[in-house]
Amino acid sequence: MYLVIGLGNPDEQYKNTRHNVGYRFVDALIKFWQTNYSFTDFKFTKKYKAEIARGEFDGKKIIMAKPTTYMNLSGEAIYLVEQYYKIPEHNIIAIHDDMDIPLGQFKISYDSSAAGHRGVQSLIDHLQTQEFVRVRIGIGKPAATTPEKYVLENFTAQENEILEKLESLTQTAVETIITKGKDEAMNIFNK
Repeated sequence: MYLVIGLGNPDEQYKNTRHNVGYRFVDALIKFWQTNYSFTDFKFTKKYKAEIARGEFDGKKIIMAKPTTYMNLSGEAIYLVEQYYKIPEHNIIAIHDDMDIPLGQFKISYDSSAAGHRGVQSLIDHLQTQEFVRVRIGIGKPAATTPEKYVLENFTAQENEILEKLESLTQTAVETIITKGKDEAMNIFNK
């Protein structure tokens, strides 16, 4: 069983912000999987403090989650899901924004520090390990504002176009992690 997480903030005002790129990519992934496989829609589940969807890909059960605890408390929700379904930490895939990667690129990492990302740090704190896979979606660095303000700004129309082109590639990367393992996925996509 795998747990695929999109990190973000639940309110509508954050929908198109840089910090919500994890939600965005998980939404795109489930839309594709629903077209080709049997997956439920996301549904809020109070006991997990998250929106949850379920399905199966490549013979493996998949739980998809979008924590509704806000970015900096994401670990609260993910811990509840992980414990209930007894998902090994190395089968957790967290998709999130990363300012250290240029817009239009992504990187897969495993067993790495949060590097200042508070949502990822919350996962590490609650799971008590950093041994999970991360798909880090590049949002670029702020030019003339603080990082805290930058991540809460909306993407421009041009930035949205760049991200749309990246969605199918990251979908393939997540599928590769599930079918061939994280090491193979890192060899293919981290170039």
